[in-house]
Amino acid sequence: MSLQRGAYQVPECLFIEEGTFGTTPVTGAWATPGFVHSINAKRASTHIRKTGIGTQLPAGFVVAKEHWTAALEYSLVKKDTSPAYNWKDFYAMITNPNTGVPKDTCKYFSLGYKLDLTADEFGWLKGCGIKSFKIAGSDVADTVKATVDIIAQNGSYDTADYVSGSATRTGAPDTELVVFGDCDILYDTATPASIFSRLNSFAITFTRDLQMRGSDASNGKLYREFAPRARSYEIELGIDFDSKVEYKQFLADTAWLLTAKIPTGTGGLQLAFTGGKWLNAEKPIREVDLINLTMRGECTGLTISDIA
Repeated sequence: MSLQRGAYQVPECLFIEEGTFGTTPVTGAWATPGFVHSINAKRASTHIRKTGIGTQLPAGFVVAKEHWTAALEYSLVKKDTSPAYNWKDFYAMITNPNTGVPKDTCKYFSLGYKLDLTADEFGWLKGCGIKSFKIAGSDVADTVKATVDIIAQNGSYDTADYVSGSATRTGAPDTELVVFGDCDILYDTATPASIFSRLNSFAITFTRDLQMRGSDASNGKLYREFAPRARSYEIELGIDFDSKVEYKQFLADTAWLLTAKIPTGTGGLQLAFTGGKWLNAEKPIREVDLINLTMRGECTGLTISDIA
């Protein structure tokens, strides 16, 4: 392996929705989730140790089950028409936002990335499901980033291109990145109003438990399916308060509404959360401690819509 390998680039990271779990489509268009900063894919396997009675050192191993995991981080990019791009398309893999309200089922996709060497090398994950999707922003000039936790049925790393058949690569969008100042957060117990001017940061995390089940018919070492189970919507705000009275009103034990607009302009996505409860919050001691308090809560409902 070259000592200079770390100097090479990863010029693309693309995904495509699967019609059949674990089967990569050979038609359609591969698209980028956004401006990718990092991807970390790992193979995870369950081994059975071959030993004899009284043997301290295993004589060998048998792979019983295997799967892959991946951590993906990228910045959101504003909607583009040429090439076609909308950041909600990748978000749809876990939330199905085109339906307005997330379903108990989720979508599965193949994920590929290329390492630009003298002879290109490719990483390839099949049967991918998203376990958690976090959108976070802080500082007015910082980009809004997504951190995605992925589980995959199978994966590989070699010189075979993951784009095959008549499938095509969609070019990277050339519009601007979504920055913190492009967004808006509205909050209240009845009619949400903007609190963005006092926000230092926000984070919205959608979590869905995926349970690995069964054995794949063609390869018993692989799982047959990932079954969606519990899901949750979590909110974290870093917020300034004008007074302790306002802080107490904010914490009143009344279900609240929160609407996130990311970004606020045309092509953005509106996430309307209902049934919110603050689960924990920093407690101020002095008036000066009312600056940048961290509030964490959870919501029971979510409606997703496009911003026209």
